[in-house]
Amino acid sequence: MYAPGSSLRQNGTQQPEVIAQRFNATVFPNPYAESFSLDLDSTSEEAVQVRVYDMIGK
Repeated sequence: MYAPGSSLRQNGTQQPEVIAQRFNATVFPNPYAESFSLDLDSTSEEAVQVRVYDMIGK
């Protein structure tokens, strides 16, 4: 997945930080039943936080 102009959402009153690096995310198997694996590749060496939600936001 390529996300031009992606942003990092933070709690608080700060404005989102724009992330210029490209990243690839692959979820498999697709579709999944009860579990899945996430492979994330990025050109950045910074730490990332990943949050996963289902179709209804849980």
